[in-house]
Amino acid sequence: EPIGVIALADTPRPEAADEVAYVLEWKRHELAPAAELPAGSWIVVADERGVGRELARLIGDSGGDVRLVSTEDQAETELRAVSASLAGVVHLRALDARAGSGARAFEAALKRGFGGASETVQAMLRSSVRPQSRTLFATQGVYGPGGRPPELEGVAQAAVWGFVRTSAPEHPELNIGVVDLEPGLDPAALARQLWAALRDASGEDQLAFEAGSAYAARLVRAEPEVLSAPARWRADCTYLVTGGLGNLGLLVAEEMVRGGARRLVLSGRTPIPDRREWASLPSDDPLAGKLAAVRGLEHMGASIHVASFDVGDEEQLASFLERFRAEGWPPIRGVVHCAGSLAMKDVSWQAFRQIAGGKAVGAYNLHRALPDLDQMVFFSSIASVLPQSNANYSAANAVLDALAGARTVVGLPTVSLSWGVWSGSGIATDSTVARYVRLLESFGVTGFASAEATSLFRLAAAAPVPHVVLAAVDWATARGRLGDRPGGALYAEL
Repeated sequence: EPIGVIALADTPRPEAADEVAYVLEWKRHELAPAAELPAGSWIVVADERGVGRELARLIGDSGGDVRLVSTEDQAETELRAVSASLAGVVHLRALDARAGSGARAFEAALKRGFGGASETVQAMLRSSVRPQSRTLFATQGVYGPGGRPPELEGVAQAAVWGFVRTSAPEHPELNIGVVDLEPGLDPAALARQLWAALRDASGEDQLAFEAGSAYAARLVRAEPEVLSAPARWRADCTYLVTGGLGNLGLLVAEEMVRGGARRLVLSGRTPIPDRREWASLPSDDPLAGKLAAVRGLEHMGASIHVASFDVGDEEQLASFLERFRAEGWPPIRGVVHCAGSLAMKDVSWQAFRQIAGGKAVGAYNLHRALPDLDQMVFFSSIASVLPQSNANYSAANAVLDALAGARTVVGLPTVSLSWGVWSGSGIATDSTVARYVRLLESFGVTGFASAEATSLFRLAAAAPVPHVVLAAVDWATARGRLGDRPGGALYAEL
């Protein structure tokens, strides 16, 4: 064994492991150009690089009327003006959503991408205008079809994909789709890819381009080797578990201790009293049970460091890491990012920001602050790939999946785990989000018992791919709910 690894009995592999693991694949797609575009006006919400202008020229050359605008407010004005003669809407502002340096730039990119997409759909709903063709959103470099690596700069744009996967079947009358354009091309070439996607009559609504070819997204069962070897955690370093004092985080921490970890930092936003006061906490204090679980981990032989900071706040994270290093603790060599919240609210930038702060922005902060790790694991949700009535949550989790892919291709070991429900743990026990769990159940998603989920976590944490979906799904029920609505092609092979 490598130095620092304790040989412990492996957690038994769940019998159904191969039945609950999925990955996202890209299949070569032959475009089927329509004979002609529908008559009427096209509203193009343009980017700043000129792709929108080039697309408007292509539409105009084919006889279409184009309303080129630069903001969502202007788009709403044009929607009301064209009314029933709307041919379609193309939104390109996410192409400018490039992640810069720091959390503020990343959040600004999220607002331009997700915020712009959600505002456009809300404007269409308010105006009661329905496109004769489609509503198409564009990103660039989020995915890597055909062997092309995804781009770190484009990670924030992944929120648009999560948003579309839930909004498309929820509003079938808008015929919403999304296309990921190829990086490194000039505006004219990107416009030609958009033009090809607009004219495609095949019914595919999640496309990506690479080397001039189109690829369609498909969720498929993972190969057995994806969950073949359990993760082993070292005893001579520290592991950070964000959201570590939540029910989910504590279960994860226990499994890591069983797998060899001996030093854990469990972080959360809730202030923790001085250790000398733990024993005097009232039994009905929510913290009492959590701190008792911490003591239980210590009795298993682990050293537990409890820390209070918001991982979504770049300065708080940096301050904690500076103190941690100054105190001379063994270095942090791995992170399990469980932090996050779920708010069942209307789709808006404000509601999305509340969810994305700890989850998506927190993941990006960890990426920047801890570049040299043995392992980073993101706890995402099946909401990033399976539609349900919470586009804010879908979008935030899609960012984690994309960040894991972009980190992996530059040599930073990362996996994003898009979980179904952990029964009796995590957000599933929060009465305010019971509606979310019922929605997943209506799509045929059943919960994992805690013991099964932790066993799957141990296997998936060592997966040789950057994104794994882990959920028990009755696909006959799921396909029945999706029917022929937009977005259903993603599950055509299940």
